[in-house]
Amino acid sequence: MIFTSIPLIKIHIESLTSQLKREHFQALWELLQTQQTREQGSPKWHGKALRERLEREARGESFWDDVGESFDQNHQQITQGH
Repeated sequence: MIFTSIPLIKIHIESLTSQLKREHFQALWELLQTQQTREQGSPKWHGKALRERLEREARGESFWDDVGESFDQNHQQITQGH
């Protein structure tokens, strides 16, 4: 896979460090969120899903997690054989 962030500069994803992959993933995610909102707004189901998620969080049944932290936790589980 090739990631092009600036014209004429191509980056092979496989050659990036885990940290750089996370940073690029986060940047792409933020770009997608911004473009989706500008282009079409949120899907109709999203408001309900978000409200339900916030209610579960308020009851202590779930929590929000940072993308980088999730990657780190998954990496630790994989390297420890879990």
